[in-house]
Amino acid sequence: MLLIAVAGPVGAGKSTLLLGVAQALIEKGQSVAGFIQVAGERQQPGRGADTYDLVEIPSLQKTPWAVRDETLSPPYRFLPSERKVPPAEVVILDEIGREEIEGRGHSSLLESVRCEVLILGVRDTNVSAVEERLGRRFDLVIHPNDKAAKTRLLRLAIGPTDWESIGLFGAASGGVEATLGTGLHALQLPGRGQLLSTLQAIVLTAAAEGLREPARVGWVSVVSAGLKAALPSGSKVRPMVAIVVQGGLFALAIRMLGLTRLAAFVGGFLVGAWAMAQGILLQWLLVGSALGQAVDPLARWIADRLHLGHLSTLWILAGLVLLAGGLTGLIVTAFWSSRQKRLSMLRTQTAPTKTARPWLGQVAFFLPTLVVLSILVATGSTWEAAGWIALRAIGISLALAAILSLVRVEKCLACLSRYGFDGPAHALSVALRRRQVG
Repeated sequence: MLLIAVAGPVGAGKSTLLLGVAQALIEKGQSVAGFIQVAGERQQPGRGADTYDLVEIPSLQKTPWAVRDETLSPPYRFLPSERKVPPAEVVILDEIGREEIEGRGHSSLLESVRCEVLILGVRDTNVSAVEERLGRRFDLVIHPNDKAAKTRLLRLAIGPTDWESIGLFGAASGGVEATLGTGLHALQLPGRGQLLSTLQAIVLTAAAEGLREPARVGWVSVVSAGLKAALPSGSKVRPMVAIVVQGGLFALAIRMLGLTRLAAFVGGFLVGAWAMAQGILLQWLLVGSALGQAVDPLARWIADRLHLGHLSTLWILAGLVLLAGGLTGLIVTAFWSSRQKRLSMLRTQTAPTKTARPWLGQVAFFLPTLVVLSILVATGSTWEAAGWIALRAIGISLALAAILSLVRVEKCLACLSRYGFDGPAHALSVALRRRQVG
């Protein structure tokens, strides 16, 4: 359950915000229950109102709740009520305060409520006490004066189980990368990157089918990359970049085409094409134009065998990208067509806390560069030229490693929350908890 507090002082607009959120959810057909406490007239700012009514959700009917009585402490006489809150995806309970903290008022509702998202209206001075009463911390505390408060709450409340699923599939995706990926890199099998990207596309397909908003599936890759950053050692640069871009491309296909067979093929094609293209781009970044010189003998060999005349290096590289994309697209489409065979087992996979032989990751990172240098020397380039290319590759690799070393999961969580991405932040937290439990 996602636990959210709307916290602020008396008269800050907590109830107004919650009422607006409730009305928006009702209009969207969301399963929502609870109540909003509406204040009557106030004798002075910052002072409790003379009367309070409760607006029932989802009927929005108003019933009397409390009348101010200065002879009492707290100074209110509460009217008898047998209020119950039915199970719902989202439950909103307003003005949870001292009465509930001390076991009175609506405290019984806090213990019996059943929902995916629980939003509580709380005075800012009572946040810690309410957390202690509930036995857990709030996942998110929002101030009603936050200009984006309503938007943030609606993003979390609409399709709340999406973020739980994203966290679970993100943990599964990270587990695939850290277990199978580590094994493939250790064995130095050719095409391992393409295989991993295809598996990631299949995981994304399975995840998207269970989301109310399938285009959110791109966040699965962000969570997976975040878990990759949490690993203590090993090659992280290429996998993290590849994973995030793969998720973004797959989500783009779904956003444009919907959750359809065509979207599965296009998404798989983009993921597979990127897996091949990013390796080529990285090698071009590391060795520059020497990459073309290394591929040129292959281009001539293919042209001779197929009687094509001169075949440029660019056509060879483009052909590899298209071939990789088409293959992954077809595999993902086949999975989509037989989607009754879910990858439910992935939910039980978690990422390991360490890699057995981290030096293998470093060797795997530089292996393509070593192949390019070997081809250059074998085809007549000088050792001096090859040495300068090697120095360039090492320098750029160190720079990339330094940048990626700054990435911390805690910083990712804080950054996501700071910029209003509360759902992805919650998903990453779910994945981290899953990993720690595993």
